Amino acid sequence: MKNTDKIILDETTNIAMFHGYKIYQNGDIVSPHGNTLSAYTLTYPGSHITIKIKGKMHKRNKARLVYAAFSKEKVNLNQYIIKFKDGDTYNTAFSNLYLVSRKEYYMEKECRGQTKFTDDVRREIRMDYQTGEFSIRKLCSKYQCSLLTMQKILREMS
Repeated sequence: MKNTDKIILDETTNIAMFHGYKIYQNGDIVSPHGNTLSAYTLTYPGSHITIKIKGKMHKRNKARLVYAAFSKEKVNLNQYIIKFKDGDTYNTAFSNLYLVSRKEYYMEKECRGQTKFTDDVRREIRMDYQTGEFSIRKLCSKYQCSLLTMQKILREMS
């Protein structure tokens, strides 16, 4: 988030305000018109929302907004990655979010290696997709990978 973005938390109602948008601890973000915003996939499933600030549309990371609103820690969120305790990137409730330093995150990634999915898991993903039970986005959430990674795996089908 930019330094000019101010989130104001009302301690009595436990509702945060951000440019007229209400942010709730359960992860809901409500527009000034009363509509609950739906997240869409940008970097990972359910990760971003589009909000209007001073007449212009801006993309914002939903989990980052919720974490910034309710965390008592004063940290530079650009130095951290927000992770999900239950692995469900659609569950942006504050109680489901935690921080990992970028260094820890990338060290963990290196330990897993670049080939995150074995051939067996890739076959399982393709079968899940072929049955029609899972959409691409649901598969991304289930296997905790980006949309691009999932598309590459599914392209291997042809």
